[in-house]
Amino acid sequence: MEKASKAGEKQAKKQRNANIVQAGKATQFKKRDPKTGEIDPRINTKGRPRKFDALREMVLDVLTEELELTNRAAGTSQKITQLEFMIREWVLSRDFNKQSKALEYGFGKVPDEIKHHFDEDEFIKRHIDKFTDGELQRVQQGENGMDILLSKLETQLTRKKS
Repeated sequence: MEKASKAGEKQAKKQRNANIVQAGKATQFKKRDPKTGEIDPRINTKGRPRKFDALREMVLDVLTEELELTNRAAGTSQKITQLEFMIREWVLSRDFNKQSKALEYGFGKVPDEIKHHFDEDEFIKRHIDKFTDGELQRVQQGENGMDILLSKLETQLTRKKS
């Protein structure tokens, strides 16, 4: 009875590329030969752009390409750019982040923090009738008017509770 042969035994062993490994050391890529134009086949000549400006140009080329959208039911077609298609997809998406980005590009970013300006002197002038003479003297001596009002509020709240 014969043994079942293994698939690996029938296949020829692959030879290591002499250009890649010689005596355990990796070799460099071959430079382009200016006479023959021959290049190393391992070099990715159409890979990522070397500079950011080239990347920006490539992205803008892709975004300005035109698409033709056809509505088979209505029998109409419409040409739009990739960018317009992408924005429409963001607006119609169920993903809030995409919708938010579309709104930000359209109407501007909503500020993250609310800036306010509180003028204590103006506040005291507007509400001077609520201060007693003693509290006004405390303000005149340099005590914070808001602290005085807060303490007054606390005492009124404790009176209402009791």
